[in-house]
Amino acid sequence: MGIDLPNRVAVITGGANGIGRATALTFARAGAAVAVWDFVEPAGAALVDEIEAAGGQALFCKVNVTSQDDVEAAVSQVLEWRGRIDILINNAGITRDSQLVKVRDGEIVGKMSEADFDAVIAVNLKGVFTCTQAVAPTMIRARRSSRSCGLVASARIAMTSLAGMMTNRSSRGIPSPTPPSPMMQLRRARSFMSIVRGQVMRRGSMPSAFPCWMWLSSIAARSACAVEIA
Repeated sequence: MGIDLPNRVAVITGGANGIGRATALTFARAGAAVAVWDFVEPAGAALVDEIEAAGGQALFCKVNVTSQDDVEAAVSQVLEWRGRIDILINNAGITRDSQLVKVRDGEIVGKMSEADFDAVIAVNLKGVFTCTQAVAPTMIRARRSSRSCGLVASARIAMTSLAGMMTNRSSRGIPSPTPPSPMMQLRRARSFMSIVRGQVMRRGSMPSAFPCWMWLSSIAARSACAVEIA
């Protein structure tokens, strides 16, 4: 399944490593200008160098997705760089290998700490909210001026919360299957996103308000939730 994204600007959170890195490389090869948002500066800068060396366009922004100030500053950087944002991939996420409560022989022997829970929710859930809220206005303005298509999606939902399922297995002492490679994860994400993109493109042709689809996935909220932004 090929994609063609000339003259598009894509923001990828958590883009310096893993599935985010694979997504950034794929989008760059498809012709998109890619903004890599990540907290890990050396890996992000190296990825930008790799994309530019291959003839692509890329920008690195050091961003903590849980910080509204960081995210809004990064949006300003991207708009100054290319003047628009067409695609936002909410890929940033973390896991904490813990169970809610672990009981052995009637005794509580372990539990997930409040700090770990707060960290997961802050990145995996609040991060999606913060980034989408900051990016959506520029997509809406672009639609009104040119009827261009905006897409907001989470690559993580395409993996059916794989990391969460493997975490629960390992916490119970059950051998976990070998995790898929970043490229396999990306193929799954792209298959899922093509369905979402098709929905957006079809509905985008309607004269009524244009929807962007936001998919949320976290350890606390495993089910997919489609949110329409009119």
